Amino acid sequence: MNGAKDQTTASTSSQLKDSAPEKLGRVFDPYAQAYDDFYRPDAVDGRSFEYRNRQQVALRILDQLLPPSANVLEFGCGAGHTTAELARRGHRVVCIDISEQMVAATRRTLAAANLSADVSLGTVEDLPPNCAPLDAALALGVMDYIPEPEPTMARLHQLLKPGGYCVLSFANSSTPLNWIEIGMKRAIAMVLYVVTRKLRYRDIVYSNSRASSPRRAKALFEQAGLICERVEYFNVGVRLGSFWFPPFALVRRWDAVLGRSVFRSLGRGFIVVGRKPEK
Repeated sequence: MNGAKDQTTASTSSQLKDSAPEKLGRVFDPYAQAYDDFYRPDAVDGRSFEYRNRQQVALRILDQLLPPSANVLEFGCGAGHTTAELARRGHRVVCIDISEQMVAATRRTLAAANLSADVSLGTVEDLPPNCAPLDAALALGVMDYIPEPEPTMARLHQLLKPGGYCVLSFANSSTPLNWIEIGMKRAIAMVLYVVTRKLRYRDIVYSNSRASSPRRAKALFEQAGLICERVEYFNVGVRLGSFWFPPFALVRRWDAVLGRSVFRSLGRGFIVVGRKPEK
């Protein structure tokens, strides 16, 4: 079984060679250790809060929606910590990422926790038909990097069982907090890149990602034949490196309070929950 999986991974790696996803995968390769560090139990860094807060929102949603021992896909699994949480809950998890280093980190994360999942290299389009039907598909911080998301959404629709859920996060282009943060980050990163020539600052200046409005994200779901059930917002604040304004202790409280108010759309990110119709 493992040999067959290794052959599939090698084949996918060959297919991805010199493709846009493979190039983006190489961009993310150097960040595998950083993504692993963000989810350490003792991590209190402001960046860790951003990723872990988003993860907790998504897991809370899935805990509400999924039956026991559900079939779940996480694409863009990063270092595998959300996959591990889903496996720890007893779900059968398929996960995939375009970065070889992220895939390796996911396997280490699962092995360290004595958990199992079907881990492979590639994109949603590379998933075999036998991984369906899925109770849910999840992606955190992934859709912002897909320039033409329509084929991905169509593939998710194919893989989901009738009544299955699609839970995707997006950076929120509609909040002024994002406008302030992106402008400041790029200006500071440009100066730091000129001075240090470090690639992480160049990646901020020439980011491969783009934010979306809730309206545009909902339209993607509807175009793919998925019913939009709800939108949840998170991370109400501005983050520069590890620092938040206001301090992230307040951001955590604001998320809980503002998430139930008319100001909830100020969140820098949001999660759309969609469902495949029963018929």
